[in-house]
Amino acid sequence: MFFEFLVFCAWFWKVLSIQVLNYVLHTSFRKIFRTRSTDVVLHCMHMFNCPEAEDVVLNRKRKFLIKYASLDNLICSVCQNFANSVTAAVSVVWPA
Repeated sequence: MFFEFLVFCAWFWKVLSIQVLNYVLHTSFRKIFRTRSTDVVLHCMHMFNCPEAEDVVLNRKRKFLIKYASLDNLICSVCQNFANSVTAAVSVVWPA
């Protein structure tokens, strides 16, 4: 029961922190371009090739897991199946 609560808190904190980063990013673009429209902000982010915080986190996670899975270390080899399965599940829209 307590472990499930800790897992939920970790997941919630991760989601909340990504939302805060996205809020800061969107607010910065709103101030730069003096707009309140979310569509304009997203379009400007796309034009300047500035991905959302979640996309950056997923891309870094994918790169880390690919490097981790390719190591020949004995300790790392224990978790390689997990790393390969998670890497296959992660898809990134923005270019690397």
